[in-house]
Amino acid sequence: MRHALLNSFDALQYADRAVTFHAEQLHRLTHPDRAIESVDLGHIADATRRLARAVTVRDSHAQVLGDVLNSLVRVPDDATSQAFAAPQALAVTPAPPPAAPTEPARSR
Repeated sequence: MRHALLNSFDALQYADRAVTFHAEQLHRLTHPDRAIESVDLGHIADATRRLARAVTVRDSHAQVLGDVLNSLVRVPDDATSQAFAAPQALAVTPAPPPAAPTEPARSR
C-alpha cells in the first residue's frame, strides 16, 4: 500500500511539473513584447491544449490520491465488529409462473 501511495505521489509531482512547464511555454509564446504571427497560432493552440491536458491529469491524480488517503481513516472497534458480523438469513420468494398464452397456437 505504501509503495502504491508513493508511486501515486510521484505521478502527482510529475503532473504538477508538466503543468508548470506548459504554462511557462504558453507564457513565452504570448508574451506582450513578442509579436504574434500567423505561424505562431498553431503553436499557441498546441501549448494551450497541452496545458489543459496536464491540468486534467494533475487534478485526476490529486483526486485519486486524496480519496485513497481519506479512505485510510481508522474505524472504531465496535463498528468493525458490526461490519463483519454474520449476515441475517434472507427470505427468498419464488418467482411467479410465466403467463399462459391468451390465444391458442396456430397449426400448419
